Amino acid sequence: MRKSACLAMLAAMLLMSACSKTYMEGNMDVADDDYQAAIVKYEQTLAQRPTYDLGWLHLGYAYFKMGQYDKAIEAFNRTLDLREGQPDAEFFRALSYIGLGKLDQGFQLLAEYKDPTLNDMSEYIREQAVGLQGQGLSPDAIIANMEQARDMGYCMNIQDQTIDGAFGIEGIMRTLEIPLTNQSACFGVPH
Repeated sequence: MRKSACLAMLAAMLLMSACSKTYMEGNMDVADDDYQAAIVKYEQTLAQRPTYDLGWLHLGYAYFKMGQYDKAIEAFNRTLDLREGQPDAEFFRALSYIGLGKLDQGFQLLAEYKDPTLNDMSEYIREQAVGLQGQGLSPDAIIANMEQARDMGYCMNIQDQTIDGAFGIEGIMRTLEIPLTNQSACFGVPH
């Protein structure tokens, strides 16, 4: 009995290790802008761990970057089923609706956006969304503006928390589950 329990535990650990490796390879593909390869890796991960919320989140992001907005929304909804209120899933799901041309639905979600740990960013995103509404911009232009607003909002939070001494910039950057569009935005270096 004890031996079989140990073998089952070892098998589970090996499966988790293989999933983690494949998931991390998907993250590396995203870093290299190879979203199609990332999709394959995330789908492999989720085939073995269907309740892995970060796997669904990153799969949605890869679909989003490929312009496959319907599939992105499905993946973000799965993320939100597993982790209610996950801010990156909420944000990129809203942008996916905008990408589909469902501007009212996307803007409504952005107007309600809240990241409980990043108040400045949440407020900035909501303000920018309100400012963009009704300007007649294309979905691509709205998405680009809102991704920039997300970057700027993170930077505002980093500046506030660095000034307050709560976290250094590196500590805040490690908390991001979906990377900034412009990784150097908070360091004052143009992308």
